[in-house]
Amino acid sequence: MVKISIIPDKIPKVIWNKKDYEEIILYALGAFGPLETKEFINKPEELITNRIDKDIFKENISFLTEKQFLIEFTHADKVYYKLTPQGEDKLLKRIKQYPIIMNIFRYLDNILG
Repeated sequence: MVKISIIPDKIPKVIWNKKDYEEIILYALGAFGPLETKEFINKPEELITNRIDKDIFKENISFLTEKQFLIEFTHADKVYYKLTPQGEDKLLKRIKQYPIIMNIFRYLDNILG
């Protein structure tokens, strides 16, 4: 059985291929809710090498936390991240450049109200 990971498997290619890690992190948290650190980073010892390099992740997560776009919290001895309202606003501003994603939002908004 193949395990599907949020990063990179569920990140739209139009976002993943840019390698804008701030945007990838914001999108993942906006689309899937709070995520554990391990969802984001490579783990070569477990042959997980298609995610974000640990140092690059730390640099980007520090910037996003400092700008108050996300918060870090601990639950059951695991570190998680989630978007703040400011992070949600930042994400919405950034994804407006992707017409296909905006079309999905409009479609869902029409269905869900």
